[in-house]
Amino acid sequence: MKIETVKRVLESMPLEFDSHQFIERFIRENEREYVEMLYAQKDSSAIFRDVHAMIGRYLAENADALAVIKAGRTQSENIKGYESENQNWRKL
Repeated sequence: MKIETVKRVLESMPLEFDSHQFIERFIRENEREYVEMLYAQKDSSAIFRDVHAMIGRYLAENADALAVIKAGRTQSENIKGYESENQNWRKL
């Protein structure tokens, strides 16, 4: 992932959002890159979970540069339609 790409996605996000919402927007705006990330994990038994964890880690590791902070945990629907716990974020 490129920081410029993530910053563009963040521009279109609300002030508060969760990782699932970010991933959905990332997929809409960067489908090719997302598919390439999935393909890179093709040997994994949990491709989606692994890629989504990578995206979440990227946000956390680059929070200062991206001007976001963690804002607690939340439950929401993931792209497979399952409710699961994930990180809530707030833009600075």
